[in-house]
Amino acid sequence: MLRVVGHHGPIPPADTLPLTRGVTSGRAVLDRRTIHVPDLQAETDEYPVSSDVARRTVFRTILAVPLIRAGEAIGAVTMRRTEVRSFTDRQIDLLKIFADQAVIAIENTRLFDELRESLQQQTATADVLKVLARHSIYKRARHACGVSGTSLRGRYGGHLAPERRHLSVLGPPCL
Repeated sequence: MLRVVGHHGPIPPADTLPLTRGVTSGRAVLDRRTIHVPDLQAETDEYPVSSDVARRTVFRTILAVPLIRAGEAIGAVTMRRTEVRSFTDRQIDLLKIFADQAVIAIENTRLFDELRESLQQQTATADVLKVLARHSIYKRARHACGVSGTSLRGRYGGHLAPERRHLSVLGPPCL
């Protein structure tokens, strides 16, 4: 399925469309090539699904350019007109440039999300390492002082809470 992830303009998009050759944007994705149809309403045999959508939402001309990342089509960007009027070569080239820029933006967002996830994992790992290091300190302090348990607590928000600010070790004095 293809689903709308962004839209602008008065012609309402279909929320989802099947990823088939009977859909202009589907064919652009599957064939990894630009699809330009001057009168989509008349193309009932070649694009049956898109032709039906065009009749219901009252548009005629469509241009679909695939979004290609690393040789794979990840979607398509389309432009539609309510009248039968072909897009010029310059307009087609411009939409191809926009498609390339969209792929770069999508890839940057993906990389940023991966980086953020990696940083979250690193922070969690650092927190675990801190806890393990503190546990080692407690274990050594317990052993050195001959006590059965030690705790690290700090004053936070008017009450004692574990692992917070103004830390002090509580337990019997051993030095």
